[in-house]
Amino acid sequence: MEEFLKNPPQSMYMDSSEVHEHHWAELQKRPLEISAKSAGATLSSGVFTLTLLGRDLLIDTKERSFLWADDKGDSVSFQEALTAISYLSNAIETEPSGEWIAFREMPGGAGFFRGPHAIATPRLEQRFGDTPQGLIEAVKILGGKMAEGGDAAASLFALPRVPLLIILWGKDDIEPARATMLTDRRAHLHMPLDVIWALTNIAIGKIVSKG
Repeated sequence: MEEFLKNPPQSMYMDSSEVHEHHWAELQKRPLEISAKSAGATLSSGVFTLTLLGRDLLIDTKERSFLWADDKGDSVSFQEALTAISYLSNAIETEPSGEWIAFREMPGGAGFFRGPHAIATPRLEQRFGDTPQGLIEAVKILGGKMAEGGDAAASLFALPRVPLLIILWGKDDIEPARATMLTDRRAHLHMPLDVIWALTNIAIGKIVSKG
């Protein structure tokens, strides 16, 4: 799956309809009711409603399809669909610990979240380095809120059990802008590291687009 996330073929794996049968089979390995409860989602007639970055996503296990509940006409991307189904398949019923950590502090994170898997915080620095408060406003659009830290900070739930915290220091005459993204210490209990990395890419992309 990691290779698909990094280098999706030009003619495949660009749309939610391309989610492989394997992932639907993984979802069926435990009762759907357990998956819904574990993930903090709801389930009705085989359809999950899962909040992804402040927006309700419908995952239909009968039709094997993904659709935004607000039906604004935009499609669900492959990464969004894959992140959602992997989270539903793996999440456990535990609340966030309340302790923020760097992604490299997760088990296996020091070796994974670097190089091509580094968190894409430079995109936040480029977009909000001159206007740090714009970060807060962008995160609020996604259902987040202001937090403490840096010149601007905001937190949001990317998924019901996976919160993110973004802290930004704006650039000045001496120092360039600097941003960091943190998550809850229990985030790795709900998804593999490559899916967590994909989730950060989705989150940063949406924050930048709202800024």
